[in-house]
Amino acid sequence: MAQLPSLQMLKSFEAVSRLGSFTQAAAELHVSHSAISQQIKALEAYLGRQLLQRQTKKVTVSEDGRLYAIQIRDALKTLEDATFQLKTNPRQAELVIATLPSFAAHWLAPRLMDFRQLYPQIHLKLLVDLAVGDLSEQQFDVAIRMGNGDWRAAAQKELLFYDELWVVAATDFQQGRLYFSDQQIIETPVISSLETWNWWCEKADVAFPEQSLLQVNDSNVVIEMLRRGLGVALERKSVVFDLVQQGILKRISNTVVAYPWAYWSVIPEGQTLQPETSLFLDWLKQQVQIYENDLGCDTAL
Repeated sequence: MAQLPSLQMLKSFEAVSRLGSFTQAAAELHVSHSAISQQIKALEAYLGRQLLQRQTKKVTVSEDGRLYAIQIRDALKTLEDATFQLKTNPRQAELVIATLPSFAAHWLAPRLMDFRQLYPQIHLKLLVDLAVGDLSEQQFDVAIRMGNGDWRAAAQKELLFYDELWVVAATDFQQGRLYFSDQQIIETPVISSLETWNWWCEKADVAFPEQSLLQVNDSNVVIEMLRRGLGVALERKSVVFDLVQQGILKRISNTVVAYPWAYWSVIPEGQTLQPETSLFLDWLKQQVQIYENDLGCDTAL
């Protein structure tokens, strides 16, 4: 962009050309008469053009000055409008949150409406992916990740909560039957991963018939299969708790298994902690506390 005269020069000339008086222009801009005169002389020297014709009792604008004043007036009005719009419209801050599909769908998303009502000026964006990848290669403000907390590319991390595995089924599974022994559970069609069912069978002290297992590596698919009454599943408490509370799913065993990984909030290395990120982290900790309080009120079977 070409070098421009100072804004003060332009404002001084615009005021004098409009008012026809150095004195009135000085009063409008809250400066001295001599200051206005100096700004006009500096502008004329910069342009190499005479903008004003000075007479004893009045000031008239030259033809060059008249045309220039019209353009300056339009430009100053554009600046004024842009400044007013920026000051009166709050900044639309964006917060990018990265997390797993199952956690986003069944724990975070149902609670996010509360955050949006509290902070409507913050635009939320969820990055949902099974493959979390390298923290240093992703573009987000905060991640909610599952693991042991050992992330070298994390500038800040905080434990949210530990999880456990529940055996669940649709509320009307097998005509709404309420009680299943652990042995009866593994004799029904079972869904989820082989590894987690092995953990549960070891805890329940039952042998696991692998031929009855349908392995599924996506919790959202598992939930849909449960809704359709296609079997029982071993799922993370964080994924199914709200569905159990709503009567969509039911727990069918008091045998639970501690999940080896926890949920953490993670800020990637090199990421500046923005005010909206701090607000989200504080809100997230409050939601975790509410969730854990609800868990304390939950009765098993």
